Amino acid sequence: MRGYSREYSATGNCIILDTTALLAGVENVLPPPLYTTSLAVEEVRDAENREKLTLALGTGKITVKDPGEESIRRARRKARELKVEGKLSETDISIAALALELEEKCKPVVFTDDYTLQYLLHKTGITHKPLRTKGIKTK
Repeated sequence: MRGYSREYSATGNCIILDTTALLAGVENVLPPPLYTTSLAVEEVRDAENREKLTLALGTGKITVKDPGEESIRRARRKARELKVEGKLSETDISIAALALELEEKCKPVVFTDDYTLQYLLHKTGITHKPLRTKGIKTK
């Protein structure tokens, strides 16, 4: 994780964190802007991680932004086209949709260990980075 801070600072990137990234606490080593969705926030349920997340949200390290309906439709349409829609959770779709929506203002980079979400992001041209796994191999 050490190299990520230098890699993303001042590059026009915006970083999107899925639930795994929120649980890993990567907001402490990545530069802003950092985004997530309310569905990802809701998945953080244990007291310790919830407390850390509440602090990160309260201090403005992470911005919660839910994608609009059109972005959600685009993400679902692409997932359906790739035949992975049934393998993605609502949270996964919201993360992909947010990345699609933020493309208008920055270059989104999604931190996730979910292979199906990585595949969807790859096929939509959105950069993704794994946290604790090697990430998808077949592109």
